[in-house]
Amino acid sequence: MIPHRFTICPAFMLVLAIASPVSLAAGLPLEQGSPLQRASDSYMGDWQGAKGSSLCAQVIALGGGAYQANILSRFDTREPVLAVLAGKLAEGKVVFEGKGEMGALEGTAWRAEISDNAFTGSFTGKTPGSFKMAHVERLSPTLGAKPPEDAVILFDGTHTDEWEHTKGDPRTVNFGRVYGGNDRLAYLRTLLWSPEDREAALWLGSDDGIKAWLNGTQVHAFMTTRGTEPGDDKVKVHLKAGWNDLLLKIVQISGGWGAVAEVHRPDGEVMGDIRFTNDFDSTGKPGNSEGVPLSDTEGFVFQWQASGPYLVEGKGGSDLFEAAFAPEKGGEADWKPLDLADKTSEPCRWLILEPGVMEVRQGSILSKKKFRDHRIH
Repeated sequence: MIPHRFTICPAFMLVLAIASPVSLAAGLPLEQGSPLQRASDSYMGDWQGAKGSSLCAQVIALGGGAYQANILSRFDTREPVLAVLAGKLAEGKVVFEGKGEMGALEGTAWRAEISDNAFTGSFTGKTPGSFKMAHVERLSPTLGAKPPEDAVILFDGTHTDEWEHTKGDPRTVNFGRVYGGNDRLAYLRTLLWSPEDREAALWLGSDDGIKAWLNGTQVHAFMTTRGTEPGDDKVKVHLKAGWNDLLLKIVQISGGWGAVAEVHRPDGEVMGDIRFTNDFDSTGKPGNSEGVPLSDTEGFVFQWQASGPYLVEGKGGSDLFEAAFAPEKGGEADWKPLDLADKTSEPCRWLILEPGVMEVRQGSILSKKKFRDHRIH
């Protein structure tokens, strides 16, 4: 059973449709536009003339004041576009120009504009005509319908706490996802192999406080409240030849909870011949893995063992920061392997505009629940 991740890269478009020479009457005005259209861009979205007209349109916002209008014969069709218009925002209106591409409209010259909540224009050539459109709100034909009996409903407009945004760096350990909760701490442990004795630098980031030990010696301690950012703390350390035991303690106060670690040369360059692994027993004895070279990960440590969460009733913040548990005292602890995902594209937040309305921008969200299959509804 696995959590589901969904990534969507949407394009918001404006679509129009047409037949023979015609002057299209004004469409029915949109009394209350969709939250997405109204909240993001009043020009983009669906436009249409009056009932019986042969023109409809979708406008795409391209960014930087640029727009594209795709002219179609009707909504929800796989037929080729009749015309593609390029638009530019200036002085409170979007002005479009373009050429007809299909059928009787091929080669026609189009000029149009969106202003005062109306999309108007004309086209000249062997099939001339004009049009006037208004915003329309088109809802899914299955809106409100009951799902198939065997469907998995992943988002029904409620229970948004069942979804989490995959924000942040994928190289970061997200204890909020692994353990959750506030006023607690967890430990991370990995082995670093060096071919010789040498000086190095640990680049650490944490949310919130952090302590670090190398081969049983504390090398860093900083109690703070912050988000996890790579390289916030830079610590000089000495690596011995062979395997080195790195232990991190990450204290959670509130909000996010995570950590990230890199190993570099003192001058910041990647130490390509250093390797890391989470293949070791509770005593720190390495297994059969040769480890992953830092040259493959740009210096980031991707493999850990994690132990936690640990908490003390009634304690938090600096008090919890000073509390010592088995991993740092050399006692027996429950360790579990933790492998971070490979690098992925930076995700963007999906917005909950109001109950039942999710604005899908770009990027990924991850379900906290696990499902037996990949069917969605």
